[in-house]
Order: sequence, then C-alpha cells, then structure tokens
Amino acid sequence: MYGVDVSKETLDICLYVNKVQGKIQFLNRKEGFRDFLQWAKSQPDGTDSACCFEATGRYHEEFADFLVEHGFKAYPVSGYSISCYRKALLQRSKTDAGDAEIIAQFGEAHQNSLYCYQPISRARKTLKTLARTRSTFTQQQTRIKNQIGSLTGSSTDSSTRKLLRKSLRSIGRQIDSLDKEMRKVIQGDLELCIMDDVIRSIPGISYISSSRILAELPMNSKSVRAWDQYAGLVGCANESGTSVHHRPRCSVVSNARLRTALYMPAVAVSKMDNPLGAFYRRLHEDARKEKMVAINALMRKLLHIVFGVLKHLEPYNPDLVGPLASKNERVS
Repeated sequence: MYGVDVSKETLDICLYVNKVQGKIQFLNRKEGFRDFLQWAKSQPDGTDSACCFEATGRYHEEFADFLVEHGFKAYPVSGYSISCYRKALLQRSKTDAGDAEIIAQFGEAHQNSLYCYQPISRARKTLKTLARTRSTFTQQQTRIKNQIGSLTGSSTDSSTRKLLRKSLRSIGRQIDSLDKEMRKVIQGDLELCIMDDVIRSIPGISYISSSRILAELPMNSKSVRAWDQYAGLVGCANESGTSVHHRPRCSVVSNARLRTALYMPAVAVSKMDNPLGAFYRRLHEDARKEKMVAINALMRKLLHIVFGVLKHLEPYNPDLVGPLASKNERVS
C-alpha cells in the first residue's frame, strides 16, 4: 500500500507492506507523477497497485486520475479520518513524511471498506468548479448585504455604502455569468442534459438547484443509503451510559455543499400544496419536531427522489414515490 500526503507543490509517498519499505518525495505535477511511476516499478515490494491518499482540496485530483489511468486502485480519505487515526496511534509529531506513513497504515488496515476513486467526466469537473465558485460569490454577496444593512441610518457612512453597493452589483453580474456558463456546460453534455431534465421535474428544484446538485452528487455510489451518509442527512446518535443522551444530529463528516443545494428546494416544497408539502407540515405540526428537523427530513426525501429519477432516467411521478412518513415516524 502506498500512502500519499498531498500538498500544493509536492507528494510525500510511503510504501508500506507490513512495515515501511521506502519513503520519497515528488513534485505534484505531471513530471513528478511519471517519476513516481518509475520509482514504484523499481521497488522490490512495489508491485502493490493500491494507493491511499489524503483528499486535499483539488490538489489530489490530477494525481488520482493519473493513478487510475495507469492501473492503480486509488483510495481517497479525508484529512479528518487521518487526523483521528494519528491520535489513535498516539503520534506526537506531525510531518509530511510521517503523515504519508500514517496514511499508508490506514489504507492497509481499512482497504476493504474504503471508497475506490473513479474519474469523472471533464464536463462534470467543469460544472463542479463553476458551482463551487458560484457558492463563493453568493457567500460574499450575503456578507456585503449584511454590511450594508449594518450601515443603514448612518449619515457618515454614505460613501462606504455606495462602494459596497457597487461591489454588490459587480458580484451579481459575476453570478449571472456563472449561471449561464453552468447551463452551457449541461446543455453541451448529453448525459448531464438528460439528468438535469429529470431532476428539474421534481417539485421545488430550479435550474440553479439542479446544477448545484448535479455538481456534488456521488454518481459512483449505487445505494441511496450511501447518498444519505454522503450528504450528512442521517441522524448520528450521541449516547453514553445513563448521563449522556443527546438528540441525534446530522453528521459534519459529509458534503455540506450538497446539503446546501437541497435546502432551498426543501423550503420551497414545504410551502406547496402537494404530498411533499403535506409531509413537511405533518412533521412540523408534531410537537416533538422542530422546523429544521422537518426540513432535514424533507431534504432527505428529495434526495431519495433524485436517486430514483436518476436511476431510471424518468421524470418525477408522484404516484411512484414510496409512502411518506406517518405522523408517528421518528425523524432525526
């Protein structure tokens, strides 16, 4: 098992087969990838084609594609998992080379349960970049709106408000441009276009929401339960003995962007006069269910419907949706 600690400029690599067999560092670009391939072939125990690496922003993606192209099994793991594993091993020091060894040990111990990386199409990569850039601009837009609101009524800050409003208009234009580019990407790819059409047939999901959902969905996962866990919409228990009995909450070890993309469609559907809207109101009226608990349940229901329409590539049909929650259903 190869363990790889990924940074912007370098790849720290450790070959681990029952014990450390070798450590080396390469550049995180194409020539470094080729050097790694030559080094791996020269190792006595380098015939192992499994490689576990830390998923670091976007810095790992090109290397992961290279590994799959050359016959390696690539296993991305989150930095949080590696951090917890390091603490479990009682490691006091932290270096890139040491992290590569820990990642290799983690990969060898948990290989059977790790997700195997599969490259995505160029169109989906572009869509993901555009959607995440749009989210960044939207967050900036919200911050500026809040700042303008805090200055309202102050006669001494008129020039500041004017500059902020100018920035707000500029960001709005950039968001509009990103929206147009996302539509072009989807319309230019037949697979994405078909998936977009069936997703938008679901009540509450607009062009923008559909684009954001498509950008973040784990298409390689074939189980709706795996989608729930990936989106963090499964309640996580927190109980111990007789004194600790916290309410189940959504896991933070998940894709928050996918949850965010599902939030506004869920809010829109909650106000509609249809079975999904009735599902929300039934949960919300239950004294035990807070508003956000009911919204989370509706987000999960929408995600299940997205899974269903994409699995069969057929538009949403309310008659085919499984029975909605009864009044006494427990929602986490």
